[in-house]
Amino acid sequence: MADLQWYYPKTIDEAFDILAQDRAIIHGGGTFILKGAIDRAKSIIDLQNLPLKYFTIAKDSLEIGASNTFAEIIDSLADIYPDHILVQSLTSAASTPLRNRITVGGSVCAFPSWSDILGPLIALDSDVELATISGKKTANIIDYVKTRELHRGTIILGVKIPDNSWKSFYFSAKRTNFDLSAFNITILWKNDGDIIDDIRIVTVGNTTRYIRLSDIEDKISGHLLDDIDINDAISNIDIKFANKNLGSGEYLRELFDVEIKNALKFISSRTD
Repeated sequence: MADLQWYYPKTIDEAFDILAQDRAIIHGGGTFILKGAIDRAKSIIDLQNLPLKYFTIAKDSLEIGASNTFAEIIDSLADIYPDHILVQSLTSAASTPLRNRITVGGSVCAFPSWSDILGPLIALDSDVELATISGKKTANIIDYVKTRELHRGTIILGVKIPDNSWKSFYFSAKRTNFDLSAFNITILWKNDGDIIDDIRIVTVGNTTRYIRLSDIEDKISGHLLDDIDINDAISNIDIKFANKNLGSGEYLRELFDVEIKNALKFISSRTD
């Protein structure tokens, strides 16, 4: 710990040169660097001088640099897309001081079980832009989450979201506004009158970290919500929760069922 050296590279190549050193770790917002990692590290690579705070909004896409904090994303989106799922989810994330520190890159890399950004990014079918020693590459968010090899020898540059036209709903189960999420629910949908043309439902915080509720999506897409037996669909969801501060795993499952029903009622009221 006494020999810990901080570096502030100004280019990606310089960052990789330092990363190649023994026991170097990357620092973004610093909210998820564990004490054990610090104790084992010889050097810390701070990304603040790299050009990773870009924020580009186009008609059919959104690109967010890895060094943007949750607060900065909210500020950038709120006036243009006030109902965007990222505005909803990140506004409810953690506390104000933490929203000023937590970065996109760190959140995607670490994927804590309480993440308020990964559910929306998965539902939005986002891509992760990566730098490697040999150049840039792109990985779908799910591939990045599942494939540990994509974490090794790479630096997250940012995320790319392909579509801004979804209607959205977000729920986070927590005891207080600034508490960590026990689980959260992201729902995106598009409708033509009363008919749900397309819907995506993702839950984060269950025992498998996240789950996309494809079976319910298939039952709902192309139909009226009122024609769907929601109770039967929900009872068949294979999802489990560990015991958390909010309650037991059994209680969280019951709460999940209630909140999914409430969410679908909300969506039905928006398609009338």
